[in-house]
Amino acid sequence: MALTVADVLKLKPFATGKVIAGENGVTRKVEHVSVMEVDITEWFSSELVRGASLEISSMYALVDHPERQVEAIRRLNKSGAAGLVLCYVGTVLKDVSQELIDVCNELDFPLIVMFSLVGYKEIIRAVSDALLGLDNQKLRDAIDIYEYVTELLMESRNNSSLVMSLEHMLEKRVMYFDQNAEPIYISGFSRARIQMVERYIKNHFSEFLLHHSSQTISCPGIDEQLYLRPIYNKAFYFGTLVIVGCRFSDLDKIAIAQICNALSISSLSQISISQQQEKLRTDFIRDLLTIHLSEEDIFRRSTAIHCDISQVEGCIVLDICNFKQLIKQYSEEKIASLKRDFYELVQSELSALGDRSICCVLSDKVVILHIQTPKQTILQVARSLQRVLKRKNIEVSAGIGYRCKSVRDIQTSYETARLALQIATSGFAPSTCVDSEEFPAYMMLLQTYQADPGLVPQLIDRLLAPVRQYDQTRNGALEETFRALLRCDMNYNLVAEQLFFHKNTVLQRKQKIVSLYKEDPLQRCTKGT
Repeated sequence: MALTVADVLKLKPFATGKVIAGENGVTRKVEHVSVMEVDITEWFSSELVRGASLEISSMYALVDHPERQVEAIRRLNKSGAAGLVLCYVGTVLKDVSQELIDVCNELDFPLIVMFSLVGYKEIIRAVSDALLGLDNQKLRDAIDIYEYVTELLMESRNNSSLVMSLEHMLEKRVMYFDQNAEPIYISGFSRARIQMVERYIKNHFSEFLLHHSSQTISCPGIDEQLYLRPIYNKAFYFGTLVIVGCRFSDLDKIAIAQICNALSISSLSQISISQQQEKLRTDFIRDLLTIHLSEEDIFRRSTAIHCDISQVEGCIVLDICNFKQLIKQYSEEKIASLKRDFYELVQSELSALGDRSICCVLSDKVVILHIQTPKQTILQVARSLQRVLKRKNIEVSAGIGYRCKSVRDIQTSYETARLALQIATSGFAPSTCVDSEEFPAYMMLLQTYQADPGLVPQLIDRLLAPVRQYDQTRNGALEETFRALLRCDMNYNLVAEQLFFHKNTVLQRKQKIVSLYKEDPLQRCTKGT
């Protein structure tokens, strides 16, 4: 809702006025009214002429300079002025030049001539009253929106109902995605369009989560741009509101802000206090381990979950043994129950140990940020957890990451704990407890890869060059066998089973591989079978 030049012309003082040029510009908004009786070709400034201002003048300062009158119109138009009301024509300015009319028509700049002796005071009062009445109406409309949204919340409307209400208020199509970028309200969009927006939200998740920044994007197949607004409060990110179109009136902006607040309140009310703390902890650990957080964000968010993050010694990753086989054997409900029991037992045991560590579930694993304690080392905690879980018929492998010297090392500790787990599950008993610091060579490889990701593929290419050259000339499939031997830790029976060969064929190929190198590339891997 806005006052336009066309609206102003309907006011009482303009009964004898007439638009003599720039009629196509009467839809321009009027937000201010002021008097211009200086030569703005010499004294022009943004303070002198504000945007969307309806200027009143007799051209007294420019009466003898027709060329400056034209330049004044150009400057007013450039500043965003709504139009010019010429008063006392015939008394001060003898007549309106054709050049002035032509430039106003060229710019669609409304030029209004008052043919009677209407004073500036009458014009200013009428336009000011109209603007004040419009502001009052906006205030009443805003209050109506506040009351309407409050009623929706009082009626315990769900999030879909709130988004649908916004759609009606804006008369624009709206979508809503939850914190996992899953569509909650999709407003009849095709699955392809929904997936496109879903991918965008996931790709820019950290921007929504950390900076709460709104985004305006173009989407193929949709004529207008999309406005993406994250829904959050200080502690939680609840989801993303998506609106088709990015031009909003003041009332639209109020409606969007109120529905966003309502969605935040509605989402928060659906979460219990313990769930809130759990979600807060899980989200923090996941983000700490997987995306880049500034130290300020790390300490701010750790304070919210009452964790002294500076005391984290390292990560422990607990993994259920043979989980892939368990998925095939049991129903989804039983697997979910197993994971829940797994996590609750870990939490309970940490509490019984008097440990201040924090933990969360990541997929089928439990990750623990171990807080230093004089009572137990990180290795003792991991083994204690293993024993307790085993008594409850849950066998797990435990990986312990590199020790942290600062909060910046926590992500590396997590990565090395996972790598230690991979080493453990491939080369040791299924429920072993393995410390990454016992495998410096592997960790050095990881650090090398992180520093220069392109170096490892180069080394692999160099290692495999002899067998690849042999395969190209003899079609011997030695590379496939080489990789299988490494993957299976030189277990010839397992390699034969995977490649559908006889064990003797595997042995022959292994001997051929060794013959291509100056030193046996497999001798350090041999365990005996």
